[in-house]
Amino acid sequence: NDIYSTGGDCCLTCFDFRQRKIKGKSEQQEDELSSVIAIRNGQKIATGCQNGVVLFFNGATLSDCEDRFTGHPESIEYIHKVGDESCVTGCADGGLRLCSFYPHSIHGLLGKQKFGVERIAECNDLLVSCSHDTILRFWDLEAYISYLEDKESKEDDDGSENSDNSDDSDNEEENSSSEESGSAASDGDDEMKEKSSSRLEIAGKSPEKRPRAQDFFKDL
Repeated sequence: NDIYSTGGDCCLTCFDFRQRKIKGKSEQQEDELSSVIAIRNGQKIATGCQNGVVLFFNGATLSDCEDRFTGHPESIEYIHKVGDESCVTGCADGGLRLCSFYPHSIHGLLGKQKFGVERIAECNDLLVSCSHDTILRFWDLEAYISYLEDKESKEDDDGSENSDNSDDSDNEEENSSSEESGSAASDGDDEMKEKSSSRLEIAGKSPEKRPRAQDFFKDL
């Protein structure tokens, strides 16, 4: 029985058709609201603005916006709901973008046309967009979602392989460093032995050449 509307007054308005009166109206926003959808079973209202921002309102109060979603380059002319928390936005730059709410994210560019998107509708399993060039364009949303899922799974597999390779390289570096330290220690021991023996030879006190006390008294 309720319908939400946006307009040039920068406000979101809710009309009750049974009572034929305005049920609620939001505070005036900074920019003009150009599109609107209801999400989360009507608990949240999402509106697109001319500055490329999506504003979220409480469906019961419509006082002021509770959250913002940025990322669109130009005015959001139309929002087409494809799930309870997902949509396809049509912008003035001609781009159709797949978005999700809570958490807010732009998953990718479904397609792009020369002029701004004026309207998006469903036709069987396809989306249809129209613009000022009097051409209807059909988009396969399910195929695009499958493409994004395959791409994400591939990236996850590549990340796991890279982590395994990094672990193997770390182990190899540890083994090589331990071998180098062991060889360095052995080289250090040999060097110390050489230095000590050289000191004894220089002083004339090498163990092999040192005269014994008994031999000395024998000669006397």
